[in-house]
Parts: sequence; C-alpha cells; structure tokens
Amino acid sequence: MKGKGLVGIIFLMLLTLPMMFIFGGPPSTNSSDDGGSSGSGGGLVNVPEQYRDLVLAAGSRCSQIAPSLIAAQIEVESNWNPNAKSYAGAQGISQFMPGTWASVGEDFNKDGKINVWDPADAIPSQGKYMCDLAAQVESYIKSGDIKGGVVELTLASYNAGLGNVLNAGGIPNFPQTIKYVQRILALKAKYEGPGNGGGGGNGDNIDPGDYPPEPQIYEDPTPGSEHAGKVTKRTYRMITTVMQKYPQIKTAALYCWDAHPANPTSDHPMGRACDIPFYGCDQENLDASNDPLTGKIAGNGAAQWLISNAKSFGISYIIWQGRIWEPGKGWYAYDGAGGIYNPNDCSGGHYDHIHVSVF
Repeated sequence: MKGKGLVGIIFLMLLTLPMMFIFGGPPSTNSSDDGGSSGSGGGLVNVPEQYRDLVLAAGSRCSQIAPSLIAAQIEVESNWNPNAKSYAGAQGISQFMPGTWASVGEDFNKDGKINVWDPADAIPSQGKYMCDLAAQVESYIKSGDIKGGVVELTLASYNAGLGNVLNAGGIPNFPQTIKYVQRILALKAKYEGPGNGGGGGNGDNIDPGDYPPEPQIYEDPTPGSEHAGKVTKRTYRMITTVMQKYPQIKTAALYCWDAHPANPTSDHPMGRACDIPFYGCDQENLDASNDPLTGKIAGNGAAQWLISNAKSFGISYIIWQGRIWEPGKGWYAYDGAGGIYNPNDCSGGHYDHIHVSVF
C-alpha cells in the first residue's frame, strides 16, 4: 500500500508540471500575404503552407480540438518557429517541455527519430496530446471535479498541467495561464476560413439547389477505374484536385465510377462518388493505420480538407471511420446505408477509405 501511495503522489506531481509556462517567439506578423495560406483549403487560412496538412491532421483527431485551435495555439507558443526555445526550457514549434515530450512525443513521420524540433513530429504530437487531455477533461467535468468549457480547460491543462486544473477545480488562477487561454481563443478566428467554423463546420451555407444535376461526360481519371463508366464534371474536378493534393493515394484502390450492384442507391454508377484509399483499420493492421501518408491521421486530415472545401466541390456527404458527414448536420454514426453494409467492418464502415459523394 505504501508503494502504491508513493506512485500516486509521483503521478500527481507529474500532472502538476506545466506543459510550458513560458512561451517563446515575437508577436505574430503572419498573414496571408507573407507566406501563410490565403485560404486554398477553404476552412483554414493564414497557416504557413509547409505546416498546413500537419495542422489539419492534428486538428482532426477528435471533435473537441479544431485545426484553427491548433494553429492559434502554435502562434502563441512559438509564432511558427520550429527552433523556438523558452527560458523555461520549452522546445520547438509546439513548445513541449522535455519531460512532457518524453512521455507524449511520437515519431509521426516514421524517420526513426522522435524529434521535438521537427514539426512533422511535434504538431501531430500536439494534436494527440490535446485530444488526450480533452478526453480526460471531459470525464472530470462529468464527474463534477472541475467546471468550465472543455476547450478552455484543455488549453489550461496543456499550459499549466492537468494536476493544477484539478487542484483549482477549473482554470488555475495563474495570470499567465489565464492570458494564454484568452489569447488562443481570441486568435482562433484568424485561422478560420469562410464556412468552416474552425473544425470543419456543419456546412450550413451549402444549398443543394446551387448544384443542378450534371451529365456523366468525363472518363473516370482514377487508377482503379476500368473506364467502364463516366463521371460528372463536379466529380471529375473534385477527384483530380484530390489526386494533385494527395498523390500518395493514386493506387488501384482509388476509383470513382463503379456498378455497385449490391447497392441500388449508390452514387458510384451515377458518376457522383469516389472512394479514396486511406487506411484506418487499427484492429486489422496497426502498422498500415499508422502510416504517416496513407494511414488514419492522414485520412482524418484529408476528410477535414474535403469538408473545408465542401461548398466549392459541391460535396453532399462524406463517410469515414464509421461516421457520415452531411452539410447542415455535421458528423453522425453511419448505419451502413440502411443495413446494406456492416458499419463495424473495415470496408463496410469505411475505415479503409473515404467515400465522397457530390450533388
């Protein structure tokens, strides 16, 4: 019992260690005119282009943490400087303290190094850590141990340590932590593009009436197509743009037109749908799911990017990871097209590909 008590005390002490109490970097001068994205992705703007996909993926791991929040947090932490180091010892673009990095940092780019100075490791680790904190914060809110909003308390936990948030029953009365949370929430809007709301949004501004029916006049340009059918102009534009942005998905598993005889309501034979191969079946192949280019996190980022561009492409719905997204509704549980597919199956639940349909 004494040993267990000692472990508990040590664990609580670790929780109270601040993530980064002092954050480096000069005040932000970043804008769409000085190297940031001007909104080519629709839902995330003002992010330096070399970090755009990393931020989208990091902000797509869980529903509580939006890409715009990750971006605002990075600005406050380091002003997008991957070499930033605070006098308290916080390191890199996401300003991890060495002790925290040792426990949460991961080799997301699979180069054999867990490198806090490499944004390809640091930003995804930031997203994962924020989502892990958000899940814990939610449980403590439900149990009544702490009070406040999930996002605010998660940010406070990232900055001051979850233990300090628990001890305070909410955001600790630390001037720096209070200012940290306020600055990030105020900056979040800077990174939100039109029609996004920061986390992919619900597509409330999409009107199906703006997308009249189109004939199937274009050859399916995907590698997986046998060119047995044709797609609409809207589908052709969407999938060719996707292939340019994500060249790694140009394999035989990528296709648009298909007869789909098992599903008479499918959009595939009408040339209005594509299946995009990203792999997120943890239970069947964890290594493939963890692939930085074609695994689950990459797929989350691609799904987020598609939602951010839903109005431009005329997207009517997206299915990925056992969930379906529709304009005006957001994400909800996928039922397998009314029972035609098994939503718990790797393919039937769309854990091994993103389905995209257009109007």
